[in-house]
Order: sequence, then structure tokens, then C-alpha cells
Amino acid sequence: MGNTFGAGADQRGVVGFDLAEIHWGPTAPQRDAAKGFVLRAIELAGRRYRWELLGYEPPHALAYLRRFREVVAGFEPPETAPDRDVLPDLSELGCCVRHRVLSHVAYLDGCPFCRGGTRPRSE
Repeated sequence: MGNTFGAGADQRGVVGFDLAEIHWGPTAPQRDAAKGFVLRAIELAGRRYRWELLGYEPPHALAYLRRFREVVAGFEPPETAPDRDVLPDLSELGCCVRHRVLSHVAYLDGCPFCRGGTRPRSE
């Protein structure tokens, strides 16, 4: 089982990345805590937490989450930091307070919900 996970061509989420590209922490306890956080976040998403805010029903999300959980659970975070930082600098992120959406300023022209594309179900 590889460490690379991709969400396919759907641009609503991460298109693809390798878990080894993320800095999980310099110490074993920090790496364990970071991995535990990711596993808890996956579990929460698998329980459909806040899915009512989506503007659609993601038909394959639960299967993707199960697969992603398997990949993360089987992954041993490296002891060294990756050669490069793959996460954007916080100054490069835009945030829509109304819809609680982060976007990379270089790739999105503002909040996808405010732009008139998909609307969250709550509106």
C-alpha cells in the first residue's frame, strides 16, 4: 500500500499528495499526535460531520475516506522533515468567514460558494 493519495479530478478537494511530503513533527510523540489528529478528522468526516453544508451529496466520499484511513493508519511518518514545504504559507490562503472555506488565493477567485457556483445546502 503506497503513501500517495489522490482524490481524482474533482477540484473541490486535494487532487493528490504523498503523506511523506507533510512534516509530521520532529519527535515521535509529535508525529504520533499528528497522525492521531488526521485519523480522528477522517473518522469525523466518515460520520458525515457538517455534510449538511455541502451543496451536493458526494457519492464516493465514504469509500474514499475508508481508503484514506487505511493509507494513513499504515503510514509511518518519517523522522526527518520533507525536503520542501508542500503546504501553502498562511498568507497565501483566503478565508470566507460566511461559509468557513479556505482557498488558495493563487488558484481560486474567492469563495466558490460566494462566486455563484455551488451553494451550501443551508442557504
